[in-house]
Amino acid sequence: MVTAMTQAIIAWFLGVIAALAGFVGIGQPETRQETQGNAPANAQEEAAKASREDTAADAMPTLLTHPSSSNQTPPQPQPDASPELSAPAPRTQATTSPASARGGKSAQARPPSDQPSRAPTSTTTPNIPVSTPSSQPQPPAQWSVINQKARSSLVNIRCIRQATTTQGVLVSSISGSGVFIDQRGVILTNAHIAYPLALSGTPEFGDVRCEVRSGAPARPLGEASLLFLPLAWAQENAAIATTRESYLSTGEYDYALLRLKSAAPGADLTTRTAAPWLPTIPQKGQEVLVAAYPVEFYSPEIIERALYPVSTIATVAERYAFSSDPSIAAIFSLPGVILAQKGASGGGVFLESGALTGIITTGGISAASTGDRVLYALSLSSVDLSLRHATGMGLQAVLAGDLDEREEWFREGVLPRVREALLRKER
Repeated sequence: MVTAMTQAIIAWFLGVIAALAGFVGIGQPETRQETQGNAPANAQEEAAKASREDTAADAMPTLLTHPSSSNQTPPQPQPDASPELSAPAPRTQATTSPASARGGKSAQARPPSDQPSRAPTSTTTPNIPVSTPSSQPQPPAQWSVINQKARSSLVNIRCIRQATTTQGVLVSSISGSGVFIDQRGVILTNAHIAYPLALSGTPEFGDVRCEVRSGAPARPLGEASLLFLPLAWAQENAAIATTRESYLSTGEYDYALLRLKSAAPGADLTTRTAAPWLPTIPQKGQEVLVAAYPVEFYSPEIIERALYPVSTIATVAERYAFSSDPSIAAIFSLPGVILAQKGASGGGVFLESGALTGIITTGGISAASTGDRVLYALSLSSVDLSLRHATGMGLQAVLAGDLDEREEWFREGVLPRVREALLRKER
């Protein structure tokens, strides 16, 4: 009997344990379910946070920024076997803007900050103060100081074309950038900005004048004449005379020299300086300062009356060679910078020493956000080498001579062939 009772007690005890075990087994899924129930709320919170971050990044204020503040770094081009050089240079779109044709987005004009996020009388030949270039290594300066000097040498160039057609008088314009490189008012810019001056006065193109502006906002300094444009560029890019708005190019030979011939009434040239320059190309991973007058997101009214310069610190991603000489690095890429816009063509790229080392020429600007775009800059070493091939003189020698003689030599000996190349009867 005791045994039977003992067995009954044991059986009851085991039943209680089983019941408790069953309760715990049911409770675990409820705990998991509760955790799963919290997941959508957390996901929404994370999504909202990500959305806020994206919105802030896409705002793209016209301030000096550092690459770390870009919203997304675009894929990098793959270099070839050489760790220092990628070849050939990619064929991308020029970043000149047809200013008069721009509608679209109208941005509110606000004076940009003069700090990086990291840290005279009218004369026939205006004189621009200049810092003497030096080939000797110089200690790095604060980016804010380099920025101020870079902006004082930066100009906006608006070339306005007026032609009489069967439908009446056609008026159009393009807007780009440039940099003073000589105290006598010589400006380094792109050939695809300056070429309308080469065609000025022809029946096919009409009359063209190029206005030089500077400051914040940009104000007229005077009008420019064409000092030099490579015949090789005209021969390779004749189609630009028909399309005018955009064209694909590697950037080879895409440079020109303009000359500020006369000062605009009231223009204060004492606030402008000529940038020191070096015939070099920066290394991969090297930081540089880029400055220009981009206009892509502005209306024609803003471009006309309230255009401000924009500058940013960028990092060189790749260096490329042109197919004409694959052994020499000639152009370099700057991904994810706010200046990857139309109108930035001809803008300057400056080293930590303050010396000009390149000019913006083309860019992959099809992406909606500048953070997903890539700029390409033509090195001063490439400009210097091209001039030697075309004229027998480097950039320093060209600038050292009599500018009136240089301009006459180009007008009489080179300009007719440039025009012939650009106006080939292909249309």
